[in-house]
Amino acid sequence: MIKKKKKTTKYDLSRNDIVVDLNDTIAALEEIDYYNMSPNDLSDTISGIVDELSSLRDSVTSQAK
Repeated sequence: MIKKKKKTTKYDLSRNDIVVDLNDTIAALEEIDYYNMSPNDLSDTISGIVDELSSLRDSVTSQAK
């Protein structure tokens, strides 16, 4: 019986890198002071977090060369 060789895919980010990025995002969310921030500051903060998550999403699926 011949064993098939598993094909593995290498990605740019390691699991540890993803965990660090997610922890940073969680920390940014926890620091939001909804009651004392102006609507514009709140909007800018949330937009920045969305950008970070979008970047992470794209990086997670990037395969290493």
